[in-house]
Amino acid sequence: MKSTKRIAVIGGGAAGLAVLKVLLEQPQVRDKSWHVVCYEARDDIGGVWLPAPPVDDPPQTPLYDSLTTNLPHPVMAYQTLSFPSSTPLFPPARSVLQYLRSYATTFGLHPFIRLSRRVESMRWDAGEGAGSWELVVSPGEGRKHYDAVVLCNGHYSLPRLPSTPGFAAWLVQRNIPITHSAWYRNPQPWMGRTVLILGGGPSGSDITAEVSRVAKKVYHSVTGFVTEDVGNVSRRPRPKEFLQPGKVLFEDGSVADDVDAVIPATGYQYAYPFLAPPLLQPQPTPAGDTPPEHLSNDTNHVYALARHVWPLQRDFPAHTLAFIGLPARVIPFPIFEAQARCVVRVLRDPAHLHIPHELALVRARDLELEKQCAGNAREIAKSWHRLPDEEQFDYRTELLAFAGVKEWAVEPWAHEVYAMKGDLRKAWRAIEARGDAKKWVEGVGEGGIDEWVNLMRRVYRDGQKREGKSGEEVMVKEPGRV
Repeated sequence: MKSTKRIAVIGGGAAGLAVLKVLLEQPQVRDKSWHVVCYEARDDIGGVWLPAPPVDDPPQTPLYDSLTTNLPHPVMAYQTLSFPSSTPLFPPARSVLQYLRSYATTFGLHPFIRLSRRVESMRWDAGEGAGSWELVVSPGEGRKHYDAVVLCNGHYSLPRLPSTPGFAAWLVQRNIPITHSAWYRNPQPWMGRTVLILGGGPSGSDITAEVSRVAKKVYHSVTGFVTEDVGNVSRRPRPKEFLQPGKVLFEDGSVADDVDAVIPATGYQYAYPFLAPPLLQPQPTPAGDTPPEHLSNDTNHVYALARHVWPLQRDFPAHTLAFIGLPARVIPFPIFEAQARCVVRVLRDPAHLHIPHELALVRARDLELEKQCAGNAREIAKSWHRLPDEEQFDYRTELLAFAGVKEWAVEPWAHEVYAMKGDLRKAWRAIEARGDAKKWVEGVGEGGIDEWVNLMRRVYRDGQKREGKSGEEVMVKEPGRV
């Protein structure tokens, strides 16, 4: 009698739902030769899109009250389910959560999800035969054995703090309140203060805009900024040193000596607390002709991974463990689905993951990043999972080719929309500020995706026109109606 392959998915956020959906489509699940379960530590699905008060350490989510997506939903959505018609182009977090719940309901995922179940630890048990993963799941589950595990626990949980000289002393002294953006919910605690906000990503920019409305003054520190004052916001480059409490020296030599609060919006660490040494070491060993002895995580990247998914090491068979969602600066949801299709391909046929070829690809990326980052090991690590701009689309195309999937190719308009995403978000916010947002999206999407593509082009052109630009720089021939 053929044995059943047991597969565990860890995490019920956007990545875990995509993996679960693709797994459940397989005939091996229908004929019960695969048994699939998803463990989610929280009491509902949604991952970072599920709100929670900022009381835990780390907080259960970095979701702040006013958060909207930084990508338009037509390009952000899973390829297998669009957002509802008339959805705001850059929807609030609650709309994304509702969308994820709809995804789970539409594809029948709920019966396979175990809520309020935390994976405390996992280890490889070589045992007899092919071996298995032993998971300790609480509460009440005890020890469970699985032939394969797919990690979808995200990387927006454990805050990363600056390593700038003097910052650690500020943390210890506690003379100046320091609150990582993971705990930020709204600007009220910073009313009347002089606040230093570190980081120029979407969160840092959003928080700066909000806090500046209630604070006495805001210093917004971002790599590459030139000192400039706009209203009560003073733009500064990166800090060079945190001096005595309240005084900060910046890289251009300028000084702020009146800081009485700090909000680092400095990102998050890759963290897998349930994977302990030797399975996951803190420092990487470069890949050679053979895999490194162990997998590593220096908090900036997990190494060495084939295609950012499978661990190349010698502790356990690479095909038995998969990491989903590590690439950064990408359109995440479609990549989750593409990675999931690759995982299924390898679960069906482990030999499809050709280790020597994958090692060669890892070495090639090592060399590429070493040149790009001038040999700076920390910058190489930070860049490993970054797939900006067109690189992410190439990656998605390569994943689909690896999976042997001919449908779900990257839509031609996705390149165009991604290129104009910043201007598009700015134009949409201006439409919202004028109170016209509902009118713009009413009924859009009822006739299919082309309506959303045309709407995005119109929004972009409107924004460019109001700024005195032509709005034609990234325009291509429009499908369907205008």
